[in-house]
Amino acid sequence: MDESALRMAIANLEASRSSFHFRLELFTALVVAGVVFEVIFVVWEFREDLHDFRRGIVHPPDKPNPWLLVFGLFASSLVAVGVAGEFREEANIESMESKIRIANDELYLLLSKEAGDAKLSSEGAARDADRAKKAADFAQSEVDALSPRSLNIEQQQKIAENLKLFAGHQIEIESYGMDGEGTALATQLIALTLVGARLSVVDRRANTIVSGGFEWGISIRGPQSEMSLMLALQKSLTSIGKLRQVVINGPAPRTGAGMGGAAAMGGAAGMGGGGGPPIQGPVPTNGPVSVMVGIRPPVVLPKADKQLKTTDK
Repeated sequence: MDESALRMAIANLEASRSSFHFRLELFTALVVAGVVFEVIFVVWEFREDLHDFRRGIVHPPDKPNPWLLVFGLFASSLVAVGVAGEFREEANIESMESKIRIANDELYLLLSKEAGDAKLSSEGAARDADRAKKAADFAQSEVDALSPRSLNIEQQQKIAENLKLFAGHQIEIESYGMDGEGTALATQLIALTLVGARLSVVDRRANTIVSGGFEWGISIRGPQSEMSLMLALQKSLTSIGKLRQVVINGPAPRTGAGMGGAAAMGGAAGMGGGGGPPIQGPVPTNGPVSVMVGIRPPVVLPKADKQLKTTDK
């Protein structure tokens, strides 16, 4: 039996119990009426006996009063019927209350089972939602790992606001000649530092082509006197721009053959030579802050060499 059927059965049982209570009250009223009539009957008999006593003369018995007999029998019948009816209706009420308790127990068990099923269903839904979220997060991380680095307008505005304190300071922004993704990010850095923060910017985008020994991520280099600017820029790029591998005065790569400025190659000309592992050079003692937007680090398997780990956006 389902929940609606159980509730309907309980409602019908409650209605039946109410009708039994009504009949019980009716039979109780009969008992009360019978008792009242019996009291009247006793008073009547007492008055008859008192009348005989006051006469004080022995005389033949009077003819019995039939109405007195009828009245007494009627009162006794009311009491008997009322008491019998009370017993019967109380038994009916007891039986009905037992049925109501059984139905309520069945309803409770049904609701408990439904609540348990709902809990299991909600837990299953929560697990499915958690798996879906993990899958979405993984997909998002894959998209982030394969998407070009970029700063939206809001990020550029916030970073520029953080750098306004250093208005007038000189900064060089570089990128590799054949690296379109890095050059696009360098263009955004020029816009937020030159236009937004009012720094003096030297544009060295796409100015150099090398055959090996690349910069990875973003390298900030400068003298100790400009450390406040470099730290503010590093913190802004990592916390606001969500860019990783932003280092200050880190190891410099050993570049191979390179070409920059207005140099050109053509025909069968070639350029060779490779770089070596990065080396920690001396910290610059003077000059402006330079920002090299290097090649976006690729997604690779983790290795012991931290330089090969993927740490960028």
